[in-house]
Amino acid sequence: MDEWFDAQAPDDGDEPVAVAVIDIDRFKQFNDRFGHDVGDEVLRAVATCLDRNRPSAARLARLGGEEFVALLPKDEASALHSCESMRLAISRLTFAESEAVTISIGLSQAMPGEPMGAVLRRADQALYQAKERGRNRCEAAAVGDYLAVPAARAPSLKLVSRA
Repeated sequence: MDEWFDAQAPDDGDEPVAVAVIDIDRFKQFNDRFGHDVGDEVLRAVATCLDRNRPSAARLARLGGEEFVALLPKDEASALHSCESMRLAISRLTFAESEAVTISIGLSQAMPGEPMGAVLRRADQALYQAKERGRNRCEAAAVGDYLAVPAARAPSLKLVSRA
């Protein structure tokens, strides 16, 4: 995944790219309520659903736990539309006693010359906003925030597994 990020970092005149951080809402409660076997099934089903509903040029990986990351070679508006499509597809999944599964997504558009780690941090910050605003939603980081994200909030770029 680090290689994807390095290869996609935009310079002036390059095609736009966005990063989405995707988190399964209330996964711990779901896992605790229905057990780890069902939790594992949910992770596999979410990964499969995200993979089937992502844009063909997008890259998808699992960050760890119940978090995924998508690298979308699109402008922010198109990327947000793609994220919303993925979110809706996940919301149609049901498990264990018809329990619905939802995701929250934070999205960030890469700015020319911006390190991709900073783009990921902004997407992570937008994910926190989505969680705070009720979950089961997509939030895009404000363009003006691209220099103001604290490094301490940065998620690891280490790939756990391909989705």
